[in-house]
This record gives sequence, structure tokens and C-alpha cells, in this order.
Amino acid sequence: MVFPVLLIVLFTLVFDTQAVQTTDDHLLDEFDMVCSREPTKAPDFTARDLQGRVHRLSDQQEKIVVLNFWASWCLPCIRELPRFQRLFEMTTDDEVEILAVNVRDRISRVEKLLKKRKYGFNIIMDHDGAIYRSFGVTNFPTTILIDKEGRIVCRILGERDWDNKLFVDYLTNLSRQGGE
Repeated sequence: MVFPVLLIVLFTLVFDTQAVQTTDDHLLDEFDMVCSREPTKAPDFTARDLQGRVHRLSDQQEKIVVLNFWASWCLPCIRELPRFQRLFEMTTDDEVEILAVNVRDRISRVEKLLKKRKYGFNIIMDHDGAIYRSFGVTNFPTTILIDKEGRIVCRILGERDWDNKLFVDYLTNLSRQGGE
């Protein structure tokens, strides 16, 4: 009796792993994500948000970090912000941290742009461009996924539908895997 149950459990685990892999492959294709087989350590940084609170990337250990680089003059960047809000609402604070890094805009410009919209995720300021340069960002928007060990696992160039269920499932799977 134990042997048939063991076979069912093993079959379920293999099938489930294949289903997750297929979903991940489909998402990688659909989102045009460039993911590394050997993730590298993300550069640490410290920056302030619009309320003056300090944020350090290294403080986000044990969370998946969705690090988005954007600028106020970038229309695709602006169109993505509400999608990040929906992603924020679809995930939990203890699993995923969304950090939207504004690059080289004045605080007054960003505050004016965001005045009519309230976002629950953190918008931090990269006044001198040091953060985006340390990540090798050359285009806007660029989004970088960082695993629970603080390693860069994927880089996504351009605008995306971040509230896509496949992407939310991918983040959940990444969180369960411990970033491995």
C-alpha cells in the first residue's frame, strides 16, 4: 500500500515541477525576460523616498525585490506605475517589495506628477544617477528582479503588464524557491 502512495506523490511532484517550469518558460517568452542561470549579487544602495524615509536594498533580504528604474519624461514609465500598484495589491509585503527608483528628477517634479495618484509601493529617488549606473541601466523603463539572497535573477527592458497573473505566479514561485 505504501508503494502506490509513494508513486502518486512522486508523480505529483514531477508533474507539478514541470507545470511550474512550463509556466515560467511561457512567462519568460511573453515578458521577454533575460534571466541568469548564475545570478550575481545586486549592488547595495541607500536612497530616500518622497517622505524622506531611508531605504537600503540590503534591508530587503528574505523578500523578492522588483526594482524598477523610471523617469518622469518617460511615457512608458508613467503608464507602468498603475500596473505596479495593482501588482503591489496582488502580492504580500512579506514576500515581495516593489521599489520604483526615479532617476535624476527633482522631487518637486515627481510630487507634481504623482499628486493625483496614490501608490502603496515605495518610490525612491536616485538624484545623481549612482544607483541606476551601478545596475548598468541604459534604457527606461528597466526592471530588475532580485531574489531573497540579494542576487539579480532577471532583467526586463521596457514597459510590461506587471499585474499579469503569470508574472504574479512567477514571483510567488520565486519566493517559494528561496530565489534558487
